[in-house]
Amino acid sequence: MRKLVVIITFFLINNSLNANDLSRKDSLKLSKIGVDLTDKKYKDIKSDVFIQILKLNKKAKTAKFFNITFKSISYVFAGLSGIMFFSATNSGPWGGLVAVLGVVPLVFGGLSYAISVPIKNAFSRRIFERETLIAKINGEDFLLQ
Repeated sequence: MRKLVVIITFFLINNSLNANDLSRKDSLKLSKIGVDLTDKKYKDIKSDVFIQILKLNKKAKTAKFFNITFKSISYVFAGLSGIMFFSATNSGPWGGLVAVLGVVPLVFGGLSYAISVPIKNAFSRRIFERETLIAKINGEDFLLQ
């Protein structure tokens, strides 16, 4: 009897590791990406591949958030420095100091924009990796366009 329970438990554990047994939230995320788990061609694929796709998608979304954040910060600092440069003409004897202080936000804006460029590249790379993985699952050749 004990052997029968062990065999049934082993069978249930192995049966639950199917790709279609991902959580409902994960299957909805995959369907938004374009991978419909109800399709029969995904039946034999392990769930690890789908989890890898979801991880790449999450990394891409995180990189996109930080890219937008740093670009927004750079635009705000550039606008602030522009305002300070234009107000330097009306400052009288303090115009030189205001112009010098206008350089500081410009430098910070340039630095934050410089930080956003590699983050944008990471975003593009993660999306590309995700799409190539999906193309491999579908059995298609992923062509660069």
